[in-house]
Amino acid sequence: MRFRIRPRVARPGWKGGLWLLLGFGLLVSFWYHPPLLAQDNWFPFVLPWDDATPTIVDASYLLLDYPGQDPATVIDSRGHVCAGADGHFYFTKTGRRAKFWGVNFTFGANFPTKDRAEKVAARLAKLGVNVVRFHHMDYYAAPRGIWDPRYFPRDTQHLDPGQLDRWDYLVYQLKRHGIYVNINLKVARNFGPGDGLSSTHLFTDNRFFRGVSHYNPQMIALQKDYAAQLLTRKNLYTGLTYAEDPVVFCVEITNEDSLFGSLLTDGEINYIPGKKDVLPEEYSRELDALWNQWLKDKYGTDEELAAAWDPGLPSPDLTNLVRNSDFSRGKAEWQAQALEKARMTWEIKEKTGPGGGPAAEIKVTSDGVDWHVQLMQGRHAILHGQRYEISFWARARKPGKINLSMMKGAPPWQNFGLSKEFSLDTTWRQYRASFMANTTDEREARITFNLGDSTNTIWIDRVEFRETAPVILEAGESLVLGNITRPLRSGFGRYAENRLLDLLRFYYELDRSYFTQMRRYIKEELGVKALVTGTAPWWAFLGDIAAQSEMDFIDSHYYWDHPWWPAVPSWSPRGWVINNTPQINSLDRLCRLAAMAVEGKPFTLSEYNQSFPNRYALEAPLLIAAFAAFQDWDAVYLFDYAGDYEEFSNKYTTSFFAFCGNPVKTAQLPVASRIFLGGQIKPARSQIALSLNLDEIFAGYAERLTEADYFLTAHGFDRANALIHQLRITSFAAPPGGDLSRPVPEERVVSDHQQLIWDRNDPARAFLELRGPAVTGAVGFLQNRTFSFPAWSFHLEEKSPDHCAVLLQPAGGRWPVAEDTPATQQSPTSLMSQASENFLFTVWSEHRNTGMRWNKEQNSVDDRWGQAPPRIRPVRLSASFQPPAGTSLRLYALDPTGARKKEIKGKPDADGVWKFIIDTGKEKTFWFEGEIIK
Repeated sequence: MRFRIRPRVARPGWKGGLWLLLGFGLLVSFWYHPPLLAQDNWFPFVLPWDDATPTIVDASYLLLDYPGQDPATVIDSRGHVCAGADGHFYFTKTGRRAKFWGVNFTFGANFPTKDRAEKVAARLAKLGVNVVRFHHMDYYAAPRGIWDPRYFPRDTQHLDPGQLDRWDYLVYQLKRHGIYVNINLKVARNFGPGDGLSSTHLFTDNRFFRGVSHYNPQMIALQKDYAAQLLTRKNLYTGLTYAEDPVVFCVEITNEDSLFGSLLTDGEINYIPGKKDVLPEEYSRELDALWNQWLKDKYGTDEELAAAWDPGLPSPDLTNLVRNSDFSRGKAEWQAQALEKARMTWEIKEKTGPGGGPAAEIKVTSDGVDWHVQLMQGRHAILHGQRYEISFWARARKPGKINLSMMKGAPPWQNFGLSKEFSLDTTWRQYRASFMANTTDEREARITFNLGDSTNTIWIDRVEFRETAPVILEAGESLVLGNITRPLRSGFGRYAENRLLDLLRFYYELDRSYFTQMRRYIKEELGVKALVTGTAPWWAFLGDIAAQSEMDFIDSHYYWDHPWWPAVPSWSPRGWVINNTPQINSLDRLCRLAAMAVEGKPFTLSEYNQSFPNRYALEAPLLIAAFAAFQDWDAVYLFDYAGDYEEFSNKYTTSFFAFCGNPVKTAQLPVASRIFLGGQIKPARSQIALSLNLDEIFAGYAERLTEADYFLTAHGFDRANALIHQLRITSFAAPPGGDLSRPVPEERVVSDHQQLIWDRNDPARAFLELRGPAVTGAVGFLQNRTFSFPAWSFHLEEKSPDHCAVLLQPAGGRWPVAEDTPATQQSPTSLMSQASENFLFTVWSEHRNTGMRWNKEQNSVDDRWGQAPPRIRPVRLSASFQPPAGTSLRLYALDPTGARKKEIKGKPDADGVWKFIIDTGKEKTFWFEGEIIK
């Protein structure tokens, strides 16, 4: 496994003659949140949901091939989208590069009334959106889903005619405006007893039938039937079937669904006797049979299998490494703590242990987060690849759950391969957990009991930590009997490495077979002209990417600060929390996405968001547009636009993800579209070629190094390299071993073409400078800082919010600066002297709904979302512009449609530099138009 950096040079590409360029850690809870301010001076701002007027903010020109083109002719004139050998999308008729900036429609938003379909299509075009992803169509019956309520939920084989007609008309309207569609097939389909399947009522936790639908023949047949019904239908409004219509840019087989993803949860593809919400036994046995047949085909005999799995290791040292393991010396060697709102007391109680000795008694008052109460012992050593076992005795005053982990006892607090949940009751019992260390640490490994899941009293005793030998075969297991079990991921630490590698190879081959079969059916039997991809693994496992590399392109998902529900069922209206931290301080985490891109395959990000009400969410569309443009990705979709067509007209932000009603994120769509579709940030000039070894990737999964960036950093790779160079995987068959280390400057990370500069001199107040050929500005912590760019500069005053964004872009989106000229080498007046007669100037800050109320910790508003109108926090800044000699400058505040509403007075100095004081609160807007008067 290795990487190399290579320059990206222009080369002949597909259609000859085209020249082409190229988690969260524990620290987040200690983020200092700025004080909440009264909203008295925050200004209201509501975007008209159906506005399509051609103002300066209009980015619909990005959807056309030339000025004046009829949008209704665009898609047919280009032909279908195909994947070029260089790893990018192209149009078959024109040979031009195809890129997509999109949004997701979910649930009922996919089936609007005709009048709303017409308006939302025109609106999206103005916002610079050129693709819509149809997501979660298969969750509900009409009116919010595609199923016919006369049959659903008993069966999922009948589509509702009225819903299909609404969907057809929406697609027709999108096509008339030059907007493509992405059709998702299996997303949230909940099979019923009428689908020819037994025990469907037992899929209580895995309601979307993830994993099992990849190998069960009836479920696969049902997926094919749905694809045929949906894609071979003729849309009466376009006159074409979906299989032949070029408006269909791509088809996704399934959503966030792979056997590796299912393996992350023990019960999703395994039956576990005595546990609820697990895979029904008959489906687990079906997978067991496939596993045993795979082993028979590979090894033939028990002797061959045992020889292959036996690691030949020396006997382990069975010394107990825990100090004061039975608490006979009181609290010596042990520490306990409570964090956030959780409370705890602990003491050593004599004669309460399982053998009549002392035991630790911990009284917990929970805040719903298990790791907010901890009992721990540090200063242990671990060796990479060594198997260990931790055992302990425990009981509780009432049944409850605890978690045991082995982790680093200092920043960055990473897990060393063990995190396992145990269910306690009122009886003393012994519990065990095995793991394989995923790194070597000579002094800071820490045994940690996370006890804060619920309010309870817990007793712990006789904690032991020692080396152990891996299990090759369990007693009685045999190929002849066909009873070799599939280890649960939580038990991986017990087993020999080669046994685990075989299990992961089996899952890989089974997944690859499923996706290849489905793609062949869609493309060959149904005759679908659109591109096909398999799934987007949000868990970012590179083994999934290896399987998906046989599809037409690679897809991915990413969320910053997704909500979670520590103490109540997921998606409850109350009890959710977010970390409420800025992404800009951890911008290198986007390496997780960049590291999944494969050489020769287009790369898309079909879900991305920074969840509302995160106070820093204004940064999200701008950061991802710049980063995606720099990495030269092929499509980005924000999630989501709306969850129902009635929500198109929302006047305030009503959910974690919806753009409708969110004035900041919606207004940023045309700004970010200019950056990505308009090429305002150019692709990187050099590329890091990642040559990986698939077995090492599988070994990383076994060691809980699942996510791509964690796997790479464990091999010495610095995430910040993704902000300097383009990343592409060039092989999954490289020799094992190898070093991926390449140092990156600690404080200032500069892209290879100097158009992106991530400044982390102050790690708590980082910012990104954009110095592209047609966009300049900054995003992040800008207060009391002065930024200078060619022909303009700005300074945020002390009373402004600390975190915001300020950008300048030409009205038409493109300024003719030579591609080979770094932004830092342009003359001071070059950008504005080559500009058209006006430019778009935007100032972004935090927003809240009127009356929205945070809790004390600023990590939730529960169901106190507030009401209309949304209010924007004012920003006050000074800005200076230097237009070409002999010209003057006027600056206008814009209304919610982008039309001029007021001139802002400025005046030039002796050097012809025009200076303005801009107060967004006074002007009640975040966008402005600059006009150069000749």
